[in-house]
Amino acid sequence: MIGMVSGAFASVIEEAIGELIFRSDGTSIREELEAAARTAIRTLIIDLDCITEDEGVLAIRSYRRRRPHTRIILLGLNRVPGDPVIARCVSLGIYDIVNIESDREDEEQLRSLILSSLQRQLAQPPATYADAARWEVYNEASLGITRPVKTGRTSSRKGDMAETVVMTERLIGTPVIAITSATRGSGCTYAAIQTARFLQNFGTVACLELQQEDKAGSLPSLSTEEVEGVFQLKGVPHVDFAYVKKTTDVTRRKKYDWVVVDVGCWADRTDEAIDEWERATMGWVTVAPSPWGYLAFLKQMASLFEHRQEWQVFLQHPSAGQEKKIKQGMDEYRVPVFSLPYQPEVFCLTQETTTVLQSAFEEILPKTVEKRGFTFRIPWWRSS
Repeated sequence: MIGMVSGAFASVIEEAIGELIFRSDGTSIREELEAAARTAIRTLIIDLDCITEDEGVLAIRSYRRRRPHTRIILLGLNRVPGDPVIARCVSLGIYDIVNIESDREDEEQLRSLILSSLQRQLAQPPATYADAARWEVYNEASLGITRPVKTGRTSSRKGDMAETVVMTERLIGTPVIAITSATRGSGCTYAAIQTARFLQNFGTVACLELQQEDKAGSLPSLSTEEVEGVFQLKGVPHVDFAYVKKTTDVTRRKKYDWVVVDVGCWADRTDEAIDEWERATMGWVTVAPSPWGYLAFLKQMASLFEHRQEWQVFLQHPSAGQEKKIKQGMDEYRVPVFSLPYQPEVFCLTQETTTVLQSAFEEILPKTVEKRGFTFRIPWWRSS
């Protein structure tokens, strides 16, 4: 019940294992792993030379979600800690890593090392994180990061020596809910306002919309007055609204118990939108339940997972049939789905919507502790 994805080492792997129920050469990794997911493979050996950092890792992530109990063994040659592909695979829960340190010139020695190392790995129980922890080392050199840091920066110069201090803005202790939409018009602004209305029952709330170039925002258009900076809307006095370039434009001035960020349509995402999506406490995607809306969402899934491994779906008032079908499809990827009921008035929070949101945000809502009282019974003494 063993499968293999390898090109150059295919013959050695077959010699180490014997009969294989699945084999591919890794030339089209996404399609090959989709085919592997339809096969009852107990252990899958993947040659790291077949995996690219982007498409290959996303393909493994998709396979991992569909086949969570399959043991995956990564086979590499002369890899070092900090290798970006291995580090990302470790973050997916793949801990069996066979790394061969050898000179490629001696083919016979290389073949012998691969053969013995694979046989030894297969004879052992599945590896744990402790075995793979040394590979999960991220640094800018290994990941090839060249994008400038979008944070505050100060510098001090002493003579010819320049000292630079980078300050990263973090929202410590404040839950941040980022909401994006799979398609334009699928309701991320609506979901953000409804979420903010719900969370005001648990503290102070900022409901923010990210600016996109010079486009007019949806939140300012809801006000009857000219607005700039933080503003309130009629009927929602306990929520601060704002149209901002980044969350910290507002949160550095005032402390909030909750921050809800309308990231906008994912297809139009900016670097700022990606930053908010990646660092939020929870990520949500609003999805239109129509066939075309669902199809457009499925096309966005790979990029959503690329920037955040855990996120949930708000399905906008689907029919019973649509809800059942989409929930079944998302079960395959372990993506929770919550259906928001039809509510034409965006600022009106119904009991039905409150029930859905209570369930959706249960893991981050404050837990109430019931204090039980107790009574004393004083015995009635009678004198004889």
